Amino acid sequence: MSDPSGSSADLDLGSIKHLLLSYNPASDISLIERAYHFANRAHKGQKRVSGEPYIKHPVEVATILAEHRFDAITLAGALLHDVIEDCGVTEQDIANEFGAELAGIVAGVTKISSLALTRQETQAESIRRMLVAVARDIRVLLIKLADRLHNMRTIDALKEEKIERLSRETLEIYAPLANRMGMSTIRSELEDLSFKHLMPEKYGEVETQMATLLGERKKSLDEAGAVVVEKLAEAGIQANVQSRTKAVYSVYKKMMRQKRPIDEIFDLLAMRILVTNARDCYGALGIIHTIWKPIPRRFKDYIAMPKPNMYQAIHTTVIGPGEGALEIQIKTHAMHLTAEEGIAAHWKYKSDGTVDDRLGWLKHILEWQREAVTAEEFMDSLRIDLYSDQVFILTPKGDIIELPAGSTPIDVAFAIHTEIGFKIAGARVDGRMAPISTRLTSGAVVEILTAPTARPSLDWLDAVRTPRARQKIRHYLKERGSEELRRKGADLLQAAINRARLGVSVAQRSEEIVQLAEEMSYQELETLLEAIGFGSESAEGVTRRLTDKMRAKPVPMAPAAVAKPGKGDGGPASVVVEGIGDLVIRFGKCCNPVPGDAIIGYLSRGRGVSIHRANCPNAMALSGETARFVNASWVGRDGRFAASIEVQGGDRIGLLADLTAAIAKEGGNITLADVRTREVGRDLFVVEVTSADHLEKILNALRSVQGVQKVTRASPR
Repeated sequence: MSDPSGSSADLDLGSIKHLLLSYNPASDISLIERAYHFANRAHKGQKRVSGEPYIKHPVEVATILAEHRFDAITLAGALLHDVIEDCGVTEQDIANEFGAELAGIVAGVTKISSLALTRQETQAESIRRMLVAVARDIRVLLIKLADRLHNMRTIDALKEEKIERLSRETLEIYAPLANRMGMSTIRSELEDLSFKHLMPEKYGEVETQMATLLGERKKSLDEAGAVVVEKLAEAGIQANVQSRTKAVYSVYKKMMRQKRPIDEIFDLLAMRILVTNARDCYGALGIIHTIWKPIPRRFKDYIAMPKPNMYQAIHTTVIGPGEGALEIQIKTHAMHLTAEEGIAAHWKYKSDGTVDDRLGWLKHILEWQREAVTAEEFMDSLRIDLYSDQVFILTPKGDIIELPAGSTPIDVAFAIHTEIGFKIAGARVDGRMAPISTRLTSGAVVEILTAPTARPSLDWLDAVRTPRARQKIRHYLKERGSEELRRKGADLLQAAINRARLGVSVAQRSEEIVQLAEEMSYQELETLLEAIGFGSESAEGVTRRLTDKMRAKPVPMAPAAVAKPGKGDGGPASVVVEGIGDLVIRFGKCCNPVPGDAIIGYLSRGRGVSIHRANCPNAMALSGETARFVNASWVGRDGRFAASIEVQGGDRIGLLADLTAAIAKEGGNITLADVRTREVGRDLFVVEVTSADHLEKILNALRSVQGVQKVTRASPR
């Protein structure tokens, strides 16, 4: 049973359910009832400033959305939209009761409500973008718009200072958002209510002047409408002719923008002609221009070229009827519904609950994720895509920082102040520690942590997205990080040289490279490497010049480095590494390559060249360091090499003996065995083999042993 204080709200709830069933008979009414009773309990004892029970507000918000024909989940979200912010209810509480989808919507409305939105007018557009980006699900914005509309309708009970702040915020932020979503009825009411409270005298003046002028024009417009209906019917066009009165704030804006008195505003009262299809729109236009003379340069075809919010109509201004000019709007019934209600215009259900097919409009705001079949899927598929190239970050104080998509805490730090950027040591994103290279999403609250010893590194250049951060980091590295730049330049240049197969070494200061640095007017090779690391010289460009130089004067290739088998390898098999000479070469113990395996060399700092199998996980993990990889191949096939084998099988008597016998039968020599048996045994053997083919024979022999489930080549433990 609900709280007696909510008895009037109970009546309004019945109205909500009636409205919902009128446009979607298949709606889940029980969800609306459960959401209402949950909210009523949560708000029990709370009152608005006006003195009425607080539950009245969420019910009115839900009613506004029901009048615009939104689905049950949106209406339930409206009923619950204040319980997290005002009642100590958590998002998890709502998820437990109603599911994660509805909980996410309510949490989204709460997040928007908690933003510090009071800003200078110059930042209003950034705040609107912030709201759009943070909302993610458009239902969050729909509920917030309805919430603001009801608050503006009941704003008289507040103090004058708060009335002014909320009215300005509504005019600068929420009314444009409603317009961006094509919801002109909500936008107009928000604008007029804000105008009325911000400039009451001017509002009253414009409203009085409009009433006087409209009274004079209305009669002649009605007579002209009857003529239009008759002429269109003669042409076989069925039409509904209406009059449209411009909103008070819209008239005031036009007077200010055009610097004209109100009696020179052409479209104060306009004729609206609604027809069946777009073809009839153009047919009606021709007939209108035969009745009255059109005014040049006052014709706009928004059907062929819709507005960004997908408004469509033909506008023309004619001389007559009576005195003065008259604006005429011609559109289809569907176009008119879109103009009045925006997204709600497509909220029309068939008897089976499926959605009307005319969707996909508002292309600059919404992104389809999948084809909608039901009302719930329709709203779930709507996402905001207007600012996909930007992210909007909040500081702990509520300030908004606008950055390119993909930005990191490093970008945030430099956006705040250069010295903070230089000293960033960590970051908290939404209260949790995160790497400074974390890609941020809109709405994230980012706190920058600094340390006196922190300093920029070359890795930061790969992480940042803002030109400011990149420029500051490069300048710092150029001034204070020469050694690191030289290392990066050397890696980039050696990688380019290896790709060109020139056979010269940066590390060994090959004569050809040193001479080229001098020819390029660099005092020494290190200065050239710095320039490459900084980005002012291209490694590929330097390599092309080196190629031309070496072609002009042939230079013998550096001897290939050959790795001989170490002690115990038992034969003359070896590895040749292209373009590398006089470096120690060793075999990677992580993958134990054997002759016949595809292999690759990795240049280690101070440890020569390490040979790995081409599919070695450790080598693949270093794929970002392409400059350090060199081509390698086997020379000779004799010798004995260690290979690791993992056997998985059941625990039975004699299994180990059978496994070792199978290995011995194929000529393998076990040098290490790690045997572990439970319900399923996992045994590791290190076996000496002569080649990859020899290893494969041993693997196949082990697979044929009774009780063996799986045999794989493994990395040593």
